[in-house]
Amino acid sequence: MTQTTYSLMTVTGKNKEAAALANGTPLKVTHLAFGDGDYAPTGGETQLRNELLRKPVVAHGTVDGADNVAYFDGLLDANEGPFTIRECGVFDEGSMIAIIKYDPPIPKPHPASGQVLSATVRAHVAFSDLENLVLQIETVNAFIPAARRIDTGTMMGGGGDLSQNRTHGFVMTNANVMQAAEIEDNDGVAIHDLSDHEAKITTVDSFRKALIGQGTGYLAGNGSGGLEWVVPSYAAKSVTLSAGEGLAGLGDLSENRTVSLAFHTLDAAAPALTDVVALHNGVNHVKASLAEIAVLMRSSKAHSFFMNNL
Repeated sequence: MTQTTYSLMTVTGKNKEAAALANGTPLKVTHLAFGDGDYAPTGGETQLRNELLRKPVVAHGTVDGADNVAYFDGLLDANEGPFTIRECGVFDEGSMIAIIKYDPPIPKPHPASGQVLSATVRAHVAFSDLENLVLQIETVNAFIPAARRIDTGTMMGGGGDLSQNRTHGFVMTNANVMQAAEIEDNDGVAIHDLSDHEAKITTVDSFRKALIGQGTGYLAGNGSGGLEWVVPSYAAKSVTLSAGEGLAGLGDLSENRTVSLAFHTLDAAAPALTDVVALHNGVNHVKASLAEIAVLMRSSKAHSFFMNNL
């Protein structure tokens, strides 16, 4: 069968195109109307001969090799029909701007017939100056191919094509592991600012200072190549360490301190046999009373040791 499908700009459509070009305003195409009127359009039509249904324009574009020809797509659902499409009207926000005759016609069965068919019907329209004409469609009705992909990168999951609903989220398991020794103060940390409801970035140094300033803790290496949350306890600088008898060098914690022995600060007193002396036996520090030391020195072994070594 010889195909004689053709399209015409209506008189209204030509006038609206001319006005859009002159004023630099867009021509907004909103709907495609489908009917089964069997006749030869002339361009003077303002409506279809027998409109069956009207569908939003879901996509549009230009035809390769035909600079002034644009196409508009309408989607017919599987449960629509049965009918035969012989005419199509292209509508802007108020008028039919173009009309298409389909020959041979397009049959659209209903699922009850045993054929489940959803279809995209395309209408071609030749404009006079498509290069300078701005065409718009309602983006709320637009669709994209199911093969279009929304893939995810590092630390994100849930990507894929649009053949089904997708839920994206953080996935820590696919992130590169950063060893504790590699973390530097100027490295970035992503945070979510609840007051501004947006993601922001800060440095490890600022993040750590903010946490320590609040006394809540900080991140530190755990010795196994990872991080752990450390909740420290702090002492005030005014806390004082006092030196007891025979010690010196202590004070408050506002600076480093060195503790040392200070025998010269002790009071002079005659020793008693019950007094004790600090000794080191080569392994541990021990104490012994003067009486115990006197007994040791009176022994034959001690007497021989002192006679030979003193």
